[in-house]
Amino acid sequence: MASTPQHAAVGADHGVTDRAKRETRRAETTPAFRRVARTGIAARALVYLMLGALVLEIAIAGHSSAPADTQGALSLVDRLPAGHVLLGVLAAGLAAYATFRVVQALAGSPDPQRNAAWTRVGWMGSGLLYVAVFAEALTLIAGGGSGSPSSQPRPLVHRLLVLPAGPELLGALSVGAAVGAVALAVFGIRHDYAKVLERPSGASLRAARWSGMLGDLARGVVLALVAAYLFLAALTRSARHAKSLAAALQSLVGLPGGREALGLLATGLVLYATSSAIEARYRRI
Repeated sequence: MASTPQHAAVGADHGVTDRAKRETRRAETTPAFRRVARTGIAARALVYLMLGALVLEIAIAGHSSAPADTQGALSLVDRLPAGHVLLGVLAAGLAAYATFRVVQALAGSPDPQRNAAWTRVGWMGSGLLYVAVFAEALTLIAGGGSGSPSSQPRPLVHRLLVLPAGPELLGALSVGAAVGAVALAVFGIRHDYAKVLERPSGASLRAARWSGMLGDLARGVVLALVAAYLFLAALTRSARHAKSLAAALQSLVGLPGGREALGLLATGLVLYATSSAIEARYRRI
């Protein structure tokens, strides 16, 4: 059958896409890209270490010196000696991590077992999330305020609730967040670090496996907590029930066993920082 112009155009588009993927995968194998990726993973470790410290502060004192979210974690870095310089370095690391994940999502993996569509969607979501955290770091460096949608969700939730089918949409978003929380927990339990770490010792592999598993479980619980408040806002059609991550964590203080739960969450977040530090050193890229 004769080739039509439409068929030729489609074939050309596929050819361009395939070439782009090959070029992206070739870039992934360069030493420069490996350095970018490792720098980014180390930046992720520092953010979670600071976040764990803030949650631990709530567990001990009943409140924290900064909001227990990514912006609060970045503000802790900014308060250190030469904090603006350190925050600039951290911002560069966050940009590196976002780049690493977006490139992974676009190029895929040569390993068919790690090239599923849902895996690449997860990589892209992670990349976009760290683009937002990078933007928060730039805002702090520039001396801007702390008014990101994640730190003040009520206006955004209110605008969503007044839309036609807004409560249903918000409910669907909360369910999606809850599914993401379960996915994080399952990933932490099933993730095989032996496949992603380069020549780790037995102790390093065990440390990465256990700290990563417990860290992902803690991250899943935190996301589930935010999802619960979003679902409550959708159910009551009231934005006042929507809570930021910091407010959701703070709300546990007055509950029976709340401080103990916050202590466990803080430990899990610090363990995730430990797992990220091990990945920064040994991850196969």
